[in-house]
Amino acid sequence: MERVSKRTRLLYTVVFWIGLLVVPIVAGIISQYYAALGRHLEIISIISSLTSAVIGVYLFRDLIRRDYRFLEDKWVKVTLLIIAGFVFRIVLTTLLTQLVSVETSENQVALEGMLDTIPLWLFSTMIVASAPITEELFFREVLLGWTKSRLVQWVMGIVSILFFSFMHTTTDPLSVVLYIPIAIPIVFLYFYFRKNVVVSIIFHVVNNAIALAAMVMTSKG
Repeated sequence: MERVSKRTRLLYTVVFWIGLLVVPIVAGIISQYYAALGRHLEIISIISSLTSAVIGVYLFRDLIRRDYRFLEDKWVKVTLLIIAGFVFRIVLTTLLTQLVSVETSENQVALEGMLDTIPLWLFSTMIVASAPITEELFFREVLLGWTKSRLVQWVMGIVSILFFSFMHTTTDPLSVVLYIPIAIPIVFLYFYFRKNVVVSIIFHVVNNAIALAAMVMTSKG
């Protein structure tokens, strides 16, 4: 029995890419003719992301409910493995950045710029809610949820890790070393808990919340 239908996966894929690319690109083109719109491009992108998240939760609502129930008696294990995942991320990031001299990514710089121009509550909603939900539903559930054999899961797991990482570094490929250590424990948790997208969303939310707190403290410092 499929976790979700192929139609749902396809529909959400369309929603994901429209929200991530089409809406911002179209808004950017229109802003060349209507300067007033140009001042609100970042807010439009955030609203687009929030809309994609809401649609995604609706499309995968039964799956999310089942995955949450599966974790009801496993929260201690979930917590310990999330902590272990963060330790792994820190260690691997430290090792990789010693090999490749990268301090931050263009994606991070862009986010820090947004923090200075839009309300914190709206920025936080995107970073801690809509981004983890939209990305996990696509990079984990859409890309990995259909896999069955161990070999296919390994192959698609690597594809998911690389696709996720490079999507955050389209103009700065070396900074992929900052995102691979995030993606690996997320994919591990997803498969360890039997393709559980709720646990991958939780890890992503916690990761982004910590990153957001660091950005806010840095900006105030």
